[in-house]
Amino acid sequence: MILKLGNYEIYSDTKNIKLHESLEGVKKEFKNSVFIEVAGVIEEVPVDGRFYIVNNCYVKVKRL
Repeated sequence: MILKLGNYEIYSDTKNIKLHESLEGVKKEFKNSVFIEVAGVIEEVPVDGRFYIVNNCYVKVKRL
């Protein structure tokens, strides 16, 4: 499934996704990344076109 949220295209096997470009009080580990929320679990995902696992779901983020 492909979702377009803001300036990003998100490939995932679920629709229960929220995109956060930043979180208050949380320092990013990666330079080019976003925070993805899947079913209540938030993780930082690099915007590099590779698949990552967030809360047992595959997620890939690309910039439009």
